[in-house]
Amino acid sequence: MLENNQQLLEHLIHNTRVVEESSNLAKAFSLINRRYFVPPDYEAEAYEDYSLPIGNGQTISQPTTVGLMLSLLDPRKGERVLDVGFGSGWTSAILGASVGKEGEVVGIDVFDDFLEAGPVHLEKYKDKVAPTFFYSASDKKNIFSRSYDKILINASVVNEVPKEFKKALKEGGMLVAPIDDKLCLFRLQNKKLKQEKCLEGFSFVPYIYEQPQK
Repeated sequence: MLENNQQLLEHLIHNTRVVEESSNLAKAFSLINRRYFVPPDYEAEAYEDYSLPIGNGQTISQPTTVGLMLSLLDPRKGERVLDVGFGSGWTSAILGASVGKEGEVVGIDVFDDFLEAGPVHLEKYKDKVAPTFFYSASDKKNIFSRSYDKILINASVVNEVPKEFKKALKEGGMLVAPIDDKLCLFRLQNKKLKQEKCLEGFSFVPYIYEQPQK
């Protein structure tokens, strides 16, 4: 059983090998404690390498999967990153630590309670990570008034990346998204989204385009 955040990081570096020990990303995982992003009922399992429910039928993803996604995305200092389906805010916080105070993170989600909880979860890190803004996925004006160096999509889309995210990516920018049961890395080249890598055997919650009616 993994008992703390440092043990989780060492697991990602030495066991699953999705994070390189000396990388910028390893420093981000070290700073951002997963325990602060899981519901109270699951705090005892916060450092285990599996997904946990966070409400609304959504999950905070398995650490190894998050490590792999972010390693593919390769967030760097000073970049602006869009985090699609941020959930509890864990990925947004890691991205914010990776791009640093010179960068920017925009997190979007469809669920109101995530939009309320995200800023609360990041409050303890506000002086250590990039400026981070959370918007409803329906707030197209605020989301797409910017262009992004990197985009992370945390839920499985069907067949292809939604066009609005392609348009929001800077030339040469990178996007990581689950496509059906594959985890894929894309790069925008000559205004076309080109697939660079796809890894098989993944399972994600489905991408939700708008909040379900209550």
